[in-house]
Amino acid sequence: MWTQAVMQAGTTDVDAVRQAMYGQKVKNLTGGMAVMNTNHHLSKPVLIGEIQADGQFDVVWQTKGVIKADAWSPYLPRTRARLRIGPSLMSAELHRAQVQSLQ
Repeated sequence: MWTQAVMQAGTTDVDAVRQAMYGQKVKNLTGGMAVMNTNHHLSKPVLIGEIQADGQFDVVWQTKGVIKADAWSPYLPRTRARLRIGPSLMSAELHRAQVQSLQ
């Protein structure tokens, strides 16, 4: 995905590549396509499976198509506050402290 974005942007400049990432598609391990959204999360199929005795998975249910990922979980309301200050805009120490406070 990054390689495709660099090729599209024609540079390795971070801001240009970030913009080129939006909408990039790559095959994923589920046999479908992963799509990069403008919220920096991937849309991809959802699969639910059972672990077999040999350690492999038996898929028991899956979505018909891709699901667009949310930037925060509605089941963890405190995660929504992270949207106001994304990890790239804060120091690593502050980010670690915020992540620890959510656990």
